[in-house]
Amino acid sequence: MKIKFLSLFLFGLLLACSKPDGADANNHPIHFKDYQNKWIILNYWASWCTSCYKEIPELNRLYQQHKDKIALFGINYDQEPIEKIQAFSTQQRITYTMLLFDPAVQFGIHDNIENLPATFVIAPDRQQIKKLLGPQSEKDILLVMMEMASGNSKN
Repeated sequence: MKIKFLSLFLFGLLLACSKPDGADANNHPIHFKDYQNKWIILNYWASWCTSCYKEIPELNRLYQQHKDKIALFGINYDQEPIEKIQAFSTQQRITYTMLLFDPAVQFGIHDNIENLPATFVIAPDRQQIKKLLGPQSEKDILLVMMEMASGNSKN
């Protein structure tokens, strides 16, 4: 009886440990622990934000050129339904992951987002976070990453 209880307890514990942090726009589970040792880029956007549209090709390029070093996630500021996020992603040919949840708290981000687009660059050690406002280029984000890696970042 004790062994059966212990087995069920351990099984439950394993299930709890593998609980996803959330889901992407394809309803696949997201586990941020899968991105250890990678830079995390969180990009907040809205379908009404014209500047958000302008940076999509740059974000696509950043992701395609550096996906071995970064994980790039798009977050819909208005938390629109999954169908709208999927349609936007398809129409704009977005190649990076679109999330169905806001992971800010999971990364210790408590800033109010008042302007879009807003991008957060999170170092692999998860100790350094840099907030960028307005449309970003691949070059802009890579420069911030280099500054953060060298310890010269100004928050």
